[in-house]
Amino acid sequence: MIRTALLSVSDKTGIVQLAQALHTLGIKLISTGGTAKLLAQEGLPVTEVASLTNFPEMLDGRVKTLHPKVHGGLLARRDSKEHMDSIAEHGIETIDLLVINLYPFTQTISQAHCSFDEAIENIDIGGPAMLRAAAKNHQDVTVLISPADYEAVLEEMRYGENPHQSAAFYKDLVAPTGSLAHYQQLQGKELSFNNIADSDAAWECVKSISRDQAACVIIKHANPCGVALADTAEKAYLKALQTDPTSAFGGIIALNRPCDEACALAIAKQFVEVLIAPPQELQVVTKRQPTPTELADLMFAWRVAKFVKSNAIVYCANGMTLGIGAGQMSRIDSARIASIKAEHAGLSLKGSAVASDAFFPFRDGLDVVVAAGATSVIQPGGSMRDPEVIEAANEHGISMVFTSTRHFRH
Repeated sequence: MIRTALLSVSDKTGIVQLAQALHTLGIKLISTGGTAKLLAQEGLPVTEVASLTNFPEMLDGRVKTLHPKVHGGLLARRDSKEHMDSIAEHGIETIDLLVINLYPFTQTISQAHCSFDEAIENIDIGGPAMLRAAAKNHQDVTVLISPADYEAVLEEMRYGENPHQSAAFYKDLVAPTGSLAHYQQLQGKELSFNNIADSDAAWECVKSISRDQAACVIIKHANPCGVALADTAEKAYLKALQTDPTSAFGGIIALNRPCDEACALAIAKQFVEVLIAPPQELQVVTKRQPTPTELADLMFAWRVAKFVKSNAIVYCANGMTLGIGAGQMSRIDSARIASIKAEHAGLSLKGSAVASDAFFPFRDGLDVVVAAGATSVIQPGGSMRDPEVIEAANEHGISMVFTSTRHFRH
């Protein structure tokens, strides 16, 4: 188990990111010279070797790590009671991870203007000594000498519920719809076991709260520390935060609505481990925005269209289906059949919302639904002729939204 790391590198590539990750994992950072200065500038809590050894660097930096408190920490065998008692007696901490690369001697002497003194000063003494000490105690000390290896080692260090446990995430070949297994990580570090467990608790909770209102759940240690409903995601988050703002720090947040800009800005004021939210489903592509009533009918029609055989056209208004066209080889025929069925049922399509399970390949299908009385349309988009269909919608003065998701069902 890695509790303490010593970082001393001439090649600073990736060292800050590595140190940040180690710090996040609760690992103490010890460093020397320029490496320590760089990490401190980045706001990382770093202990300089001089503070550890209680002995200053000397001889122009030639003596920094050549000290029992460094080499004792590297060489002590963890399975030897004698070794552990000895370092405890002398106040020596174990060093479990050594991140080091040596002075660039080869690169230095290959330069035409390199002087003899420069060459001499690039002969590394402390680095090889620590490297050999760590290699001798390889069963207890991990050594990193190349920035190319940093990420691979960090991935292995992501642990289970406790640091002494390992963890893995398995999912069924056909994972349950709406489960965390279907979600996509957009950015950030690899999720730990605790991140995943808390995220699952947050998502299952927020799913069960409400579909009619925006909901927010804040989780810490798999327990809700704030849950709220509101008319927007931002308001729901702010209400949930009021319950226990102290525990919410570093928590997991789940929303049942897309995280819009206002909500994101509010959440950004607090440290959050994970934010879970459904994707933005709709993209308004016309000049006219759908009204709130139209939007509700569009979403209802879209959910119904998912279960209608393709090609599918569904007319809806006021929370009910008016006409359903299913299973036709031509989308325009499905649109006509749906309007005919509505007429036979004595239902008016004036002001209705229309869902199409796939894109309109030409504007003629859109012309048909508008002629029947529709004032708003929802469809996936994705046709080569989308611009033509959007232009037609603007000509008719209707609203149209794209979902970027197709609902073919055969």
